[in-house]
Amino acid sequence: MQNFRRAVRRTPRSLLVVAVSLSTMVAGGSLFSAASAQSEPAATTSTPPSAEPAATAPPVTAAPIAPTEPPSIVAPDPTPVPSAPPTKVPKRPKTGRSGAGVLVNPSARGATSIEVDIGRQALYLRKGGVVSRTLSISSGSNRHYCIKGSCGNAHTPRGRFRIYNRVGGWRTSHLGRLYNPLYFTGGFAIHGGNLPGHPASHGCIRISFAAARWLPGSVPNGTPVWVHD
Repeated sequence: MQNFRRAVRRTPRSLLVVAVSLSTMVAGGSLFSAASAQSEPAATTSTPPSAEPAATAPPVTAAPIAPTEPPSIVAPDPTPVPSAPPTKVPKRPKTGRSGAGVLVNPSARGATSIEVDIGRQALYLRKGGVVSRTLSISSGSNRHYCIKGSCGNAHTPRGRFRIYNRVGGWRTSHLGRLYNPLYFTGGFAIHGGNLPGHPASHGCIRISFAAARWLPGSVPNGTPVWVHD
């Protein structure tokens, strides 16, 4: 120690100042290094965040839609298709109508005759001896009448006669109008007229207008007519 002191005393002041400064700097550097070591945070092993942005999926673009073609029109097969066999239409039942608005009785076959029953106020049309139609009638009222100066007894003659004449449509006589009359004796005829349900004519034999349309076509001239009570 004494030797140190002697050396210090012998050393010039300027050298001492330099030595002191160096020792101070060395000590300061050691302290600075220790402080720096204490203050520096420990290095972490975490991976620094990447500055590069995360990759995103590319945008999905819809595929272009191909234009649809209109349905093609199929041309008809030129091969002819056999047509269905014609349907056989059943024959229409006979209505009895003939030309000129006159109806023909469907059962007009064979020998024809007319029977008039005054008591029953009925007319029977016979074909081949068999009654084919029965018609209601109105015969003479058996009353006296006078029309436009013509007077008489409303009586229907009895007996066997034949149709000898006819008129198609309406005929006007001095006693009234007759529809499709069939004359069987004198001015007496079978014709269409009103049917009150009892004898009411001037002597003719009235039948319905419907029957008067077809009866003339069923009985030709010369057809026998039998009138009885």
